[in-house]
Amino acid sequence: ASARRRSPGLRTTDASGPTNHKRRPYNMKMTDRPIANPSVVLREEFDDWAVLFNPDTADAVGTNPVGVAIWKKMDGTQTIDHLVSEITDSFVDIPDTAPAEITAFVNRLAQTGFVGLELK
Repeated sequence: ASARRRSPGLRTTDASGPTNHKRRPYNMKMTDRPIANPSVVLREEFDDWAVLFNPDTADAVGTNPVGVAIWKKMDGTQTIDHLVSEITDSFVDIPDTAPAEITAFVNRLAQTGFVGLELK
């Protein structure tokens, strides 16, 4: 078992410039199973922060270590509820608002094409 890391919070920064595509509102439920867009590039920096780049839209999003951990777990097999559980087991000082913040983070990524739901 790995040691739990201190949470820097769940805020992300949107580094994207102007885009010509429409952003669709998403409202994922805790039972949805998000999957990361396989075209998106994750570039991890030395301080555990990262940049997600979507070459299809030229959008970029900066994210902290919590966001990176969430991103790496979005493989279409885990519900958002399970992602929340995994994050709270991996980090310390997770706020009570974590479920809402994680859902909002996934929704923001979905709105810009970074994340979707697997079609069955």
